[in-house]
Amino acid sequence: VDLIALLFSGKLTVGDIIAVYGDPSYVDGEVLDDVGVALRLFYPQHNLTLYAVIDSADSRLREDTPIYQTMYASEDLMADTIESTPLDNWKGYIKFSEYMDGEFDRQP
Repeated sequence: VDLIALLFSGKLTVGDIIAVYGDPSYVDGEVLDDVGVALRLFYPQHNLTLYAVIDSADSRLREDTPIYQTMYASEDLMADTIESTPLDNWKGYIKFSEYMDGEFDRQP
């Protein structure tokens, strides 16, 4: 098994995760159909990726932003993802549009 994905009902928040694991290493994002936008928070040292959903590209990630999905990956899959995906370093609780401005800190 290379990947295990878990869906949540919105009770787990970004602040909850940071309280346990600290700041994520990397962030990227995507537009979701009819839901808003999501930022993916990467914890490669734990082979963990979290999806945090916010309303729009102008919305700011916050401590109380809900986590809707968590993915646990194999070491190889996480390494491949990190190496092949344009990513930003964690910059804190900023807007989706600031993370997704096209200027990534880490290029494949």
